[in-house]
Amino acid sequence: MLVLILILLAVSFVVFVTGVLLAPKSINLSLKEKYDCRNFEIWQVPHLFQTKWYEPNRLYVRRLVCYGGLGLNFGFILLFILAKFGLV
Repeated sequence: MLVLILILLAVSFVVFVTGVLLAPKSINLSLKEKYDCRNFEIWQVPHLFQTKWYEPNRLYVRRLVCYGGLGLNFGFILLFILAKFGLV
């Protein structure tokens, strides 16, 4: 069980980091010009989850960030619950 949770955490971490690294290159350029935002602003956590920031064909990057973050949260919560009951 512990090995499966650690695999979930490792995969989620890789997916999340990949999405975060690809996010600045997936910015919708018209949005960038309209709001005069820089690539650095995409790194802010609320902006990572907003659909409007990404080009329509690059929404997979947003999914990488969302699914990776959800997987990390789920894995850590599961580890916490199992540790609470002394199963880990």
